[in-house]
Amino acid sequence: MFRCPCSKHKNLAFLKPDDVKLDLYRRGFLPNYWIWTSHGEYEPHRDAHAGSSTAYETFDEDQMSRPYEDLIFDVACHNLRSNVEEPPNTETQKFFELLHSAQKPIWEGCSTHSELSIAVRMLSIKTEYNIPRECFNDVIDLIKETNPAGNLIPSDLYRTKKLVSKLGLTATKIDCCINECMLYYKDDVAEVVCRTCNAPRFKQNSGKQRRAKKDVPYSRLFYFQDFSGSMHQ
Repeated sequence: MFRCPCSKHKNLAFLKPDDVKLDLYRRGFLPNYWIWTSHGEYEPHRDAHAGSSTAYETFDEDQMSRPYEDLIFDVACHNLRSNVEEPPNTETQKFFELLHSAQKPIWEGCSTHSELSIAVRMLSIKTEYNIPRECFNDVIDLIKETNPAGNLIPSDLYRTKKLVSKLGLTATKIDCCINECMLYYKDDVAEVVCRTCNAPRFKQNSGKQRRAKKDVPYSRLFYFQDFSGSMHQ
């Protein structure tokens, strides 16, 4: 789902890519939307001491935190931006705590990562390379040791997940065919072979084990559910 930059929706509605394209063909772009600030770009400003012909672009100091602030607001599924001056209720208090994490650098003067962004990045790397917990924790220990004392880098995998879990996303895991033919879901949840290509669902256990290992699927689909109940693949 993407923010639709057409002249009608004005970046306020989330639509499927094909629907966004159709809207743009029909209605055209939002007038004067040259810098895509609602899609991850940052509006530059010119240096006050430079002339118009030699001015160079610099970015806001909060450039580091803005993508994660947008993530928090999008997950909230309601317009917290219009209510930031009002005292938060119990339900929204955790969002403002997350905003604080997104804005707070991991050590004073750091301009590359916030407390939340480093946690999200580390979990992304762990998932991408399937890093074991023990290795993950050792790497974190090394990173903390090489950064200034008192840094806000999470000390282990548990604390990293705990911080990111405040986003409120829950995952549903569904086994699927390694060739993307089918999902082992609902009526097919007990199947062990793809009915289209006959590929096995689970990997074979290597060697003899004292106790049977849990079956490990070749491929798995993850759905993430946000606060509104919407499901995201």
